[in-house]
Amino acid sequence: MTGSRYLSATFGASEAMTAFEVRALVEDQIAERWDEINPRGISLRQTLVPPQRMRFTRWFVGDGAVAYTNIDAWLVLEERPKTSDGYKIIYDERTGKFGLALRGWYSDPYLSVDRFYGDFWSAFNAI
Repeated sequence: MTGSRYLSATFGASEAMTAFEVRALVEDQIAERWDEINPRGISLRQTLVPPQRMRFTRWFVGDGAVAYTNIDAWLVLEERPKTSDGYKIIYDERTGKFGLALRGWYSDPYLSVDRFYGDFWSAFNAI
């Protein structure tokens, strides 16, 4: 079952997911592939973190202008959980997509969204 089908079949538009539900969604997408390692040597078992709802900044650049919006999404994986640097996989329950985030400028209060990929594996392999 994909993330978007799980989301639309289970939750109404105004209902927020819980950390338990996000973890179940992630585990559903992982299925039996717990031992996979991505091209950068990232192991699921060492980098998956308990889902945490956080605020992220999404930047838009075009036509000579820069704009941004802050979004709430779930942090589900950290490339380097002991140091909190590197890429993070996030889940946006409004769109049902997984994406990557990382530290932006040091003065930024939130992590910056790199982009959204769709399913968990697309984001994992993009790290």
